[in-house]
Amino acid sequence: MGCPKPKIVVVCTHNSALMSSAGTVQARELTSWKEIAAHLGVSVRTAQRWAGERGLPVRKLGGPRGRVLVTVKELEEWRLDAGRRVGWWDDLSLFRFTAVAITVAALAALAVVVTFYFARWRPGPPAQVRLEGPHLVVMDRRGVERWRHAFPAPPVEPFKCAFSRGQVFFVSPSAEGRAAGQPLYCFSDNGRLLWKYEPAPKSPQHPPPYDFRGLQVLPDGHVATAYVHHYGSPSQVAILDAEGRLLAEYWYPGHVANECLKVFDGQVLVGGLDYARRQATLVALDLHLRPRAEIRFPRAVRNDLGEWGNTVTELVHGSQSLDVHLRERPWADGLVYRFDREWKVTDVMATQAVAHAIGDSANLQRLRREIQVLRP
Repeated sequence: MGCPKPKIVVVCTHNSALMSSAGTVQARELTSWKEIAAHLGVSVRTAQRWAGERGLPVRKLGGPRGRVLVTVKELEEWRLDAGRRVGWWDDLSLFRFTAVAITVAALAALAVVVTFYFARWRPGPPAQVRLEGPHLVVMDRRGVERWRHAFPAPPVEPFKCAFSRGQVFFVSPSAEGRAAGQPLYCFSDNGRLLWKYEPAPKSPQHPPPYDFRGLQVLPDGHVATAYVHHYGSPSQVAILDAEGRLLAEYWYPGHVANECLKVFDGQVLVGGLDYARRQATLVALDLHLRPRAEIRFPRAVRNDLGEWGNTVTELVHGSQSLDVHLRERPWADGLVYRFDREWKVTDVMATQAVAHAIGDSANLQRLRREIQVLRP
């Protein structure tokens, strides 16, 4: 008998050892970024970036040092997957970009909605008013109601309303009843009554009521008002501070015409009829109501013959000139005097009716020459 054939048990035992060794390597755990980076052949920063951007299967174990864990098998499987073409659904950066874009678009849409709300639906500042029985209803420029205030007596036409710096100034003939005169009310932008002003009598011979004639809000926030005594003389021009307190006053010696209180070239202008002279008179005051000029207008021929006196009825100013409108006949305005900023007359104009009564242009020039400009 010959020698027995060699068995392959030894070979099988050797292959099992190799497989066991390979399995041990595959199961080996890497517990630091340094080991992971060394296995992949990259820097630690690159390995960490791959974990965030390319799905490197690293598990964070937590703890004070931020330990990580991954097996060699998991890294190799990831390496094989990374070599394949990655679909857009596996691209984490695409999802991040999409999420950022959607977030930005949502925020932009929200900003548009909020802006549209504040621009269209939220009430704007007070800009107009209407009367409803005893109520003053204040609205913004679109007619959206802001607030309303109830008076003891129903306000009536003609009323005066002005808006400045969010405040609402209001005067009506019947807001307090005729015997109380016409107080000036100042409201905040949300309808709170800030103050009420009514002029004090100049003397016992001139008790209330006083009728409102004009309102001007000055650049510093102070308020200029004009009131005329209900019998016609005298008239008060007053400067009020932001709390409605009287800072200064000037008593015009006659009747101030309605809306003949203006601010022009840093001056407070008040015009009307000086009862003592029976003559239309315009007074220019500084912002402390100290007289700076007094302009007396001559009476036209027709007025001298049959009328009691002429009167200033309107003041219209431009940037460099002021037009003073006069009434020479009852219920009919007639003459317009144009002044420059130095109170020099630059033109005299007349309506057809007044020009016919005056006679010719020579009489217009006579009126121009007879204007008196007095300075203190």
